[in-house]
Amino acid sequence: MLGVGDDALGDDPEDFFTPLNTNALVIEVSDDAIGATNIGVWGTTAWWNGSAWVAADQMGRPAINTVFNTKLVDASSGTTKNQFNTTPPSQQRTAFGGKFRTNAIVTLMNINAALGTGCDDYDQATAEAIADILLPDVITYDVTTAANGEALNGRALDDDVIDAELGITTNACVTSDGVPAHDDYLSSFPYLGVPH
Repeated sequence: MLGVGDDALGDDPEDFFTPLNTNALVIEVSDDAIGATNIGVWGTTAWWNGSAWVAADQMGRPAINTVFNTKLVDASSGTTKNQFNTTPPSQQRTAFGGKFRTNAIVTLMNINAALGTGCDDYDQATAEAIADILLPDVITYDVTTAANGEALNGRALDDDVIDAELGITTNACVTSDGVPAHDDYLSSFPYLGVPH
């Protein structure tokens, strides 16, 4: 298997996020207080233009917009990324003539060829099925099970979701970015590590 750390990042990849702090609002809610069994969660950011809040970004799973809306499949990828950032998850499969779903499908059918991994890319039917799992861009979670970001079921803080998504997008060819998951989390609320 090819690891991104072995190729793109050299033999000794470095996690450039390690010295940075995370700004977060941490809320803890017990599973039984959610009121549903299967949920989808995402976050949005907006900025104040002086008279109204303007949508700026939205995300559920990490890297969906980054991986699928690129110049590899979309000559207007900068515009497309901004459109994706302001499109509600409920509209992501169909907005702009289905552009985001099409980009995901085309990427899944060509990413190994583009990366030069030597591995097979997905066929059309499989790429379409995966695109329909990854869009809308929300973290799905079955509250009757343990969160496991590697299985696309919620996300624990120490889940290496980038490695999991590399495996999904490359048909299990690239399974690691060469950087281990962070290990500086707290064992109790608020769980995020102590600021640097």
